[in-house]
Amino acid sequence: MSIQVNNLSFSYGQKNVLHDICFSAEKGEFLSILGPNGAGKSTLLRCILGLLPGYSGEVLVNKRNIKGFSAREASRQIAYIPQKNHCVFQYNVLDIVLMGRSNRTSVFGNPGKEDEQACLKALEKVGICALKDRCFQKLSGGEQQLVLIARALAQDAPNLLLDEPTANLDFGNQILVLEQAKKLAQEGYTVIQTTHHPEQSYLYSDRILALQNGRVVANEKPAAVLTSNMMKQLYDVSVDVISLYDDTARVCIPAKFAK
Repeated sequence: MSIQVNNLSFSYGQKNVLHDICFSAEKGEFLSILGPNGAGKSTLLRCILGLLPGYSGEVLVNKRNIKGFSAREASRQIAYIPQKNHCVFQYNVLDIVLMGRSNRTSVFGNPGKEDEQACLKALEKVGICALKDRCFQKLSGGEQQLVLIARALAQDAPNLLLDEPTANLDFGNQILVLEQAKKLAQEGYTVIQTTHHPEQSYLYSDRILALQNGRVVANEKPAAVLTSNMMKQLYDVSVDVISLYDDTARVCIPAKFAK
């Protein structure tokens, strides 16, 4: 397995946020971490990344404790794609992606031809090589997310963590980003995303880890999680879950509108 989390608990001061979290994510798997605001989704990602080291329990990457990795070693194992990149400088797309190669250059070194070729290959993989000379800040939200995915690929890490990758994107760009993330999982990457969207989780995930109040309440195939009872438990709303296209898709309809 690529990533294994064992009995992980975390607190901000006296506030307990995560409680005894256990799960694993395999090579080639697309795992969605689903739950309401405040469930602990982003905190869990930060613990896995080593950004919040004060947790109890353990995070194993290829059976090795992440706490034993140097920052450079960790970046060669796990790449992080945030919701958005707050870039204040007028970097072009290729420059942004080249930042993903910092784990392979010396502190005072500059990226070489090999690094540039790796970045061009990453841009090509996500279908945006034509944007390489464009200003990052002038791209659409979906295009920016694809650039951040390309930067993660250039990092050459087998595990990709995406924090709400479709947040603030329009419908078309949401599909664009999720299709690319799914494709990467099918190519052998381990992909873990946090999300607020049950229906998207059902469409694209191999498995869903549902969190509520910092605890795992489900760790199942999508069909076992996207149910009326689970939506009521997670979000405290009554919905009818409707199956479409021989259960290829499911949609949640507020119960008062369902017939």
